[in-house]
Order: sequence, then C-alpha cells, then structure tokens
Amino acid sequence: MVVVFALSVIFLNHAFLPWRGNDGDTLRVAVALPEGDNSLDIAKQVRAQVGLPGEIDFIQFDRAKGKLSFPLRRPGWEAQVRVDLTTGVATIKQKETGIWDGMVYLHMMPGPHNVAIRGNWFLTKAWGWVSDATVYLICF
Repeated sequence: MVVVFALSVIFLNHAFLPWRGNDGDTLRVAVALPEGDNSLDIAKQVRAQVGLPGEIDFIQFDRAKGKLSFPLRRPGWEAQVRVDLTTGVATIKQKETGIWDGMVYLHMMPGPHNVAIRGNWFLTKAWGWVSDATVYLICF
C-alpha cells in the first residue's frame, strides 16, 4: 500500500501517459428533475441509466439551458457524460487511462476536494475506509 501510494505521487506530478478513448456514444435517458439544485441526484439517475459504474467527480448543471455534464472515474478508466435534459440524449466519451493513471486516481481518492459529493460510488467509499485504516495501522 505504501509503495503504491509513493509511486502514484511520482506519476501524479509527472504525468506523461497518452489517453486512448472513443469518439462518443449516444444514448437516450429519462431523467426526473427534482426541485431545487440537487444535481447529484440527477447525475446518479443518468449514471444508473447508462449502466457505467464509477465515481461522479464533479457536476456542471445549467437548469435554464437543460444541460448536465459530469465525469465518471474509476482506476484506469474515465468517461465524460453530457446530457441534454430537454431531448433526453446523453453523449458518453470513454477513455482507458491505464494502470499508472489508476494509481494516481487511488492516490487522490477519497481526497479533501469536493467533499459534498465524494463517495457517491460504493467502491470509492470502500477505498476510503481501506486507505484510512492503512494510515492508522502504520501510524499507531
């Protein structure tokens, strides 16, 4: 665990790996817009309908224009999801980022950034418990 963490710091600071991805798939989604600005609930609905597991990293939501955009991430993989909520069309671009980028992802998750939505995928939540337990075991 400590070696993986240490190596991930090197690749985090010296990223040089190319990303390979597709041009984008389009799918139809049906999203119920909740009252208020709970964009995480909307993004979770879209994630479930497109069938792609991963952590919702951050969300860009423009209710007036009916646009929603968010990245889905898991170690070694990333997708950018863009949804036109007025037409129900979701465009998904996926990328295989590789094992080194996967280590960087695990290094940063679950980080202190964007804590309002962090841990919205069960494996990220589990990783947080494992990484915290490892730190406490090493320190104490």
